[in-house]
Amino acid sequence: MSDNKINSDLSPNQKAIRRLLKNRLAVAGMVIIFLATLIAILGYLITPDFTADANDQVNEVNLKQPGFTIKMLKVRKNRNFPKDGLINTIINGRPNHFQMIPMNSFEINDGFVEAMVYQGEGVPGKLVKYSLADIVFPLSASNEEVEYNNQQIGYYPIDHKKIKQPLAELKDRVLNQNIVTKTFPKGINKDGYEVISATEVGTIQYNDLTNKPPGFSATLLKVRKNGINQTLASSQEVSDNSFEWRAIEQPSLKKDSLYARVFSTKKDSLGQLVPGELLALNLVNILYSQPENGQLVEVMGDELAFYTNDQPKTVIFESELKSTVEKDHIINKTYYFGTDGFGRCLLSRLLIGVRISLSVGLIAVLISLTIGIFLGAVAGYLGGKVDDLIMLLINTMWSVPTLLLVFALVIALGRGYWQIFTAVGLTMWVDVARIVRGQVISLRKVQFVEAATSLGFGNTRIIMRHILPNILGPVMVIAAVNFAAAILIEAGLSYLGFGIQPPKPSWGTMLSENYSFLLMGGNPFPALVPGFAIMILVLAFNLVGNGFRDALDVKSRL
Repeated sequence: MSDNKINSDLSPNQKAIRRLLKNRLAVAGMVIIFLATLIAILGYLITPDFTADANDQVNEVNLKQPGFTIKMLKVRKNRNFPKDGLINTIINGRPNHFQMIPMNSFEINDGFVEAMVYQGEGVPGKLVKYSLADIVFPLSASNEEVEYNNQQIGYYPIDHKKIKQPLAELKDRVLNQNIVTKTFPKGINKDGYEVISATEVGTIQYNDLTNKPPGFSATLLKVRKNGINQTLASSQEVSDNSFEWRAIEQPSLKKDSLYARVFSTKKDSLGQLVPGELLALNLVNILYSQPENGQLVEVMGDELAFYTNDQPKTVIFESELKSTVEKDHIINKTYYFGTDGFGRCLLSRLLIGVRISLSVGLIAVLISLTIGIFLGAVAGYLGGKVDDLIMLLINTMWSVPTLLLVFALVIALGRGYWQIFTAVGLTMWVDVARIVRGQVISLRKVQFVEAATSLGFGNTRIIMRHILPNILGPVMVIAAVNFAAAILIEAGLSYLGFGIQPPKPSWGTMLSENYSFLLMGGNPFPALVPGFAIMILVLAFNLVGNGFRDALDVKSRL
């Protein structure tokens, strides 16, 4: 069977498709658009930087050339992160659980990683030191101290819980164990130390008591010193040197605190004793060593809940942590497209920027088609005063420069993500309306429309069922052209600061942030990459639009 016979058996739509597929440039444009759409759908699943807006900044590696590789130390951030769902990750990304530290070199010794932080080519690095436990695990906010002893590392994990003690038990312990009456047989010297012999003094300093005679007796309060941690080497009882000894008078307990006057021998001008300083101490602060970051004691009914340095740490062997760090936390990271001025992965921001460009194009085209087809169809089919009124509106909108109109709409609607898309769409319906109006005018007097009218069909049915399906070709062409125009308008707005706001990776914003490096003769790649991306995607839609036009031209040969 001859080609002419085969072509004569094809429907008009099949012929148009064959003409479109024979247009190599149009096919190339469709392939580019398909790949861009696939990248936009997969989003953060395929980007090297999977954080929201690909905004993970490593300032030490800013403005690096494509292919730049450096050794990174991944240090676990000290907070919990919610579980990352697949759909949420695709749409919004997920947080990086680690702080990225670029290094020139590193050593692992005695439970710590000592790293020389990269500061630039030819610049001496800065020495930093991280515990192996701090690198691998999230540490407790109540106490981030890590202890190394005998090849073991002790730390408080992030799920480190408060301990609870009955208030009545705490009061009893303070009264019976921490308030004592002590007699000093040989007195106290001028520095507050007990005299043992002519050449020997005690190890405990009593700051409230100096120059006391032999046989002196006082009531003392033992207050546990903060910052004294339970050691891994021993679980022995807390020594007296772990307490601050205060000489007190008139102690009393109220709720969860002890109140007392500091012992005083001072007299006023009349010879009367001056009362000592009033102490108000929480029972927990008296009995336990507290973390130095000021964790509060929580009252829970008849119990007190609190953190203490005396709680047992989680213990792990150094060799196990060292193996984990070397395997999973020291990596070679390559920036295939280099980095921008903030040390962000340029490839990741470029890929996420595809989503913004396609989104603004899609929404703008949908808005322009909805408004343009409705107004154009009504004006073309009804004619008369309705046509005149709509054409007046179209010509008025046509007379206003597109960017000026977009600026006005952005100012009116705001600079939000969806407001920008809406503003662009509201400026692009005029071309659609003019083309649809002309096509409807050319079809409203043809026989099938007059037949539908004679059968009593309403105007809405005639337009929707009989006219619009026959003008989809020109509409598809203008839709493809508008898609490309919307991408350019959004990029221009973002470049000028009126479009998508940082840190979202709009290609126009990326160009605006980095073009100065191109002008100053620095690394040109951060400015060239988004520029080429805009050019290629706009070219792809224009090629597809031209392909649609040629394919729908019935005079074209197959």
